[in-house]
Amino acid sequence: MPQARTHDHDHAQGHDHSHTPEVGSGNERKVLVAFFITFAFMIVEVAGGLISGSLALLADAGHMLTDAAALALAWAAFRFGRRPADPRRTFGYLRFEVVAGFVNALTLFAIVVWIVYEAWRRLQQPHEVLAGPMLAVAVAGLL
Repeated sequence: MPQARTHDHDHAQGHDHSHTPEVGSGNERKVLVAFFITFAFMIVEVAGGLISGSLALLADAGHMLTDAAALALAWAAFRFGRRPADPRRTFGYLRFEVVAGFVNALTLFAIVVWIVYEAWRRLQQPHEVLAGPMLAVAVAGLL
């Protein structure tokens, strides 16, 4: 069986390397571009969902909202994470990522509650869904 590799060194003697991940400006730029693409298509899905009456498109737009929020928070975490540690924040600002993930999870749960509520209402009083606009937005999403 392969043995697990360990990271042995004596912290008491000091060392000259960091345990924090390095994030370059290229990573930040990619996350920002992904945010704008996700956010823009989320708007398209909201419009398509409202026009067609499709709860599926609105639900996916809600999911894309949490994706866009996660990307925006990741970008902000990259920016804050570059700030140096200080006596009050010994790990720097990297814990911001954990808080961002927590907020994203809470938002996702709130959207799920809304989807379940709206689905229940639609089971009680069905709405007509316009298949043409819904299909057009769905195909655009696939592309």
